[in-house]
Order: sequence, then structure tokens, then C-alpha cells
Amino acid sequence: MKTPADIITRLQLMSQDGTKSDRKLAGFVLADLDFVSKAAISEIAARVGISEPTVTRFCRNLGCEGLRDFKFYLAQAIAIGGQYLSPEPLSRDAREQRIASAITEAAISAIQRASENLDMTTLVAVAARIAVSGNVLCIGSGGISSMMATEMQNRLFRLGVSVLAQ
Repeated sequence: MKTPADIITRLQLMSQDGTKSDRKLAGFVLADLDFVSKAAISEIAARVGISEPTVTRFCRNLGCEGLRDFKFYLAQAIAIGGQYLSPEPLSRDAREQRIASAITEAAISAIQRASENLDMTTLVAVAARIAVSGNVLCIGSGGISSMMATEMQNRLFRLGVSVLAQ
């Protein structure tokens, strides 16, 4: 029998497009991956309110030989991508807060790393050269570097330095 390439994706599809029992069981599995990966067929069937043969059919509909095969692929998915699988869907507010926190933490970390790696001698020398230069050309190569070149132009212009950003 063909082995499932991505059991989690198959479960998500099954939770939307499967039979009524398959949708119910797929939703249950996605909600509690850890329990399903360790539980006996009777425990799974009892929790979902379906028969044991329905659990076996569900596993076969996913491309597995049976529950044991399904649990093997499920355990692989948990081991490989478990940190990215959320046991329960986050509310919109929680998702937004999580995203904002991740961005903030990444920015703080980047600033700390940059601060720790600054060579003050070089920084002072560059600042001195900019201060006495006739013209400064700030060049970006697209994306963020172009935005930073424009930002440098704005800041140096306010300090009275002749500057152009490209």
C-alpha cells in the first residue's frame, strides 16, 4: 500500500472532505495528536464515539495499512514537526499577540547581537570620515538595504551632510 507522504496534511484534508465519521475522527486526531499516537484503538473509538472498525477504515482511507501504520506516520510527523503543530487552534488575538511577540523578540535579539559585535574604533573612524566628507552616497541593493540607504540619507541630511541615496 502507498505510504502517506504527509500525514498531517492528509488529516487536515480528511477533516474537511471526508465522510462524517472521517471528519469527526480527523478533527479529534488533529486536536490531540499525542493521545492518539499512544492510545489503543478501543480508547480512540470510545472517545470519538465511533466503532473500532471505523477507526481502521479511517486509517486505510488515509493510505495506511491500519492503526499501527497510521500511528507510525503520526509519530514521525510529531517528531519532525511537532514544534510547529499547535495542539489547539489559537484565537485571533492570541495568534496576533504571538506574532507580535516573535517579531519583537527577533528585533531585540538582532539589536543585541549587533551591539555586541560593534567595533567602536571602526565606528568612530567611519563617523569622522562622514563628518568631514563633501558628499556621501548611500547605496542599497534592493529591499531592506535600499530602505536603510534612504533612512541614512534622511538622518545625514538633518545633520547638514550632503547626501544621496540610491
